[in-house]
Order: sequence, then structure tokens, then C-alpha cells
Amino acid sequence: QAIPRSDFSEFSEEALQKFISEAHLKYNLKQKNFQKHLADIGAMHYDEKTKSYHPTGMGILLFGENPRAKFKQAALMAHADYGAGEIEPATFDQPLVLIPDLVENWLKKVLPLSKDTSSFKRKDVPSFPIKVLREVVINAIVHRDYSIEGAKCSLEIDNEKIVVKS
Repeated sequence: QAIPRSDFSEFSEEALQKFISEAHLKYNLKQKNFQKHLADIGAMHYDEKTKSYHPTGMGILLFGENPRAKFKQAALMAHADYGAGEIEPATFDQPLVLIPDLVENWLKKVLPLSKDTSSFKRKDVPSFPIKVLREVVINAIVHRDYSIEGAKCSLEIDNEKIVVKS
């Protein structure tokens, strides 16, 4: 559904540019046919009456400058509990296309490191494979029901387990 009284300016230029770049699209942000492309994929809706494009709910979630303004539950709450009251919290409430990289950078910071000695050069590596967590987090944010108010996705890390809730 189109979001009433909203327009292209509510999209994050950073999120749109990342989408253009990673999808290898030949558009720039200012081209009118880019908005048509966004409508073709369901991120915008063309209003025949006003002859203008308006973001859809999906568009706001994927590219919106502030998705939580329209969807309060559009966030991933995370925390790493190191024990002894030492907790590293994080809130990821940016456009969904930006969240995976932000979460990955946070995980690299908070996960304990192991030593990889499989070659002559020792290398520090996260103790849990980041790409597995990336897949789980992406599934949680993509497949959740954003119409359920008050429920946010979460990522909880402690010394014994990693839990992702959607």
C-alpha cells in the first residue's frame, strides 16, 4: 500500500545509492525513470490522479530515512552480554538495505575472537561464522510481520548462545 502524504524525499539517499550500486542498476537518484523502477519492484506506487509516485510500506522499510516513523517496530535490537554486568547494546533502525552491513560490523566488534593457525601467519577470526549470523539476521528482518506493533527483531549474544528472534 502507498503511504499517504509521503514522497520520494522520505527515502535515504545512502540506502538508494547502495541499492543502485549492489543491484548494478544504470540509474541515478534524480532520474524519473528510477522512481518508475522502484514502482515496478513495489517500493513506490504511481498515483494516476495526481501523476506522482508515493512510497509504499515496503519502500519505507527498505529505503526510508526513518522507517520507525511509520513502523514503530522496524528495528533490530541487539546486545552482547559478556557477563559480570558488561553489556554491549545496539539498535539498528536504519533502512533495511543498510542493516545487514551495520550488524556485520557490530558482530565483528562484539564476538570473541579465536586464533586461526592453519597457516604460518596467525589470524584472529570471530569465534562464530559471521556469514551464518548474517543469513539468520536477514531472514529475521525480511520474513517478519511488520504489522505486529511493539514486537521488534532481536539478536542476543551471551557466553553460551546466540539467539535471533523475529
